Amino acid sequence: HTLQGLGWTSCQAAGRSAGSMMENPLEPMFSYSDSLSQDSGAEAVHDRLVKFWTALSDNHKKGLSQVSEDLPLAVRDLGGLLSPYQGLMSGSWPWKVLCSLAVVLKVILNVCTAALPVYQLFHHEGASANHSHSYVKLSNSTMTVCYDSLGNSAESEATCVTHHRPDALLMQRAVACIELAVISWAALSFLFFTMIFLLKGKNARARFLLQFPFVFVFVPRIAGGFSLLQGLVFANVSYAARLFWRGDMAMFTSLVFSSSCPGLKRRFFDLYSRTRGMIILELTIAAVCVLFGLVALLEKFTFMYFVSTVSIRNWDLRSVLLYLGFVNQMASIFDTDLNDLSRVLLMKFGGKNATWSEPEMQVVSEYFGLIFSRFAIGRISKQRWCGLQMMTAFLTFNSDRLQHLLLSNRRQQAIEEVRKDRFHIIEQLLRPDVVGADKEYRIQALQGTM
Repeated sequence: HTLQGLGWTSCQAAGRSAGSMMENPLEPMFSYSDSLSQDSGAEAVHDRLVKFWTALSDNHKKGLSQVSEDLPLAVRDLGGLLSPYQGLMSGSWPWKVLCSLAVVLKVILNVCTAALPVYQLFHHEGASANHSHSYVKLSNSTMTVCYDSLGNSAESEATCVTHHRPDALLMQRAVACIELAVISWAALSFLFFTMIFLLKGKNARARFLLQFPFVFVFVPRIAGGFSLLQGLVFANVSYAARLFWRGDMAMFTSLVFSSSCPGLKRRFFDLYSRTRGMIILELTIAAVCVLFGLVALLEKFTFMYFVSTVSIRNWDLRSVLLYLGFVNQMASIFDTDLNDLSRVLLMKFGGKNATWSEPEMQVVSEYFGLIFSRFAIGRISKQRWCGLQMMTAFLTFNSDRLQHLLLSNRRQQAIEEVRKDRFHIIEQLLRPDVVGADKEYRIQALQGTM
């Protein structure tokens, strides 16, 4: 599967026997079709190409030749398997350390943001915060908002507004508990896997990454940015359609399962194969996610009442944490790094139809298991604090690192070396004198350029 995903074997080769694969383990990334010699209408298509080519200026011809360059040279480095160190460790070392620390701080901040509302709701009768005379309290389906209209002076009295909010306390508790459960699971998993990884030896780390390749890529992102507000992304119809129809949501879910609960991945694929394409189910999931997002937004606005009623000079530490945590969760609704990573993965593994299938999803985890395990037993294992260096590489992994892995460092040089040959072949193939010529003459003209 991994060789198939890297583009080294055709789809038919994936189903061959082990003996057949051993005889021909690697096939070309692109197989040239002989449809020109089989299709009776190919000469007319070729004539149109010739006329198009001859109408271009020399600069346009050279530009078209350059644009037609493709990416098969990744096979020279076996898709990054020969030297994953350069790809994963590329970039400024101080910058990667700062980004890794930022990820850890986001996890701590998000845990505090999820824990504070639960503490307030279950231990202070629904009061989200108190700032002298300013507070919010939910009791008997009634929400009371009191604020100091005279600048929090000693002689001032609180101005209170009462609203009837049935089931508001129940919804707030439900949202807060769901968020705390997911974030706590992700944070504890991240802490647990990090301790195991750092205490293991070189070979044990490689085996660990082979089995849990994305544990340090996705789990910290969940712990540091998850909230039910992310359900609001399904309000964007075009984005939600791509998540379902292209399979991005299923692909990332499979990667999360493969990195934290591998035993559930097989069950997820079975469920996905039975329910994929059921529009009613997809619309139901999207509607439920949007509903949870709207409820979560309402709940967070209630807890953030002090932003508009209390001067920032009177905020306590709890209020500052709630405000910063809310901003962090809002910024994490759309994760641009994951979107970029999804596009690069889809380009490499998704095939021409630009949709994810079950074998292609499995290829992704297998490929990265090989990459990361090869990285763990490589030259980085001989350096000081190798465990921490590997952690920084995984925590800062993004689409730029992936592209560095997939493309050979000799790609540009090799492309420049064959650019003149490519231009000469295209120019000979699309000569004006082949217009109207028979098939044999066209084939001889092409063979003459070889």
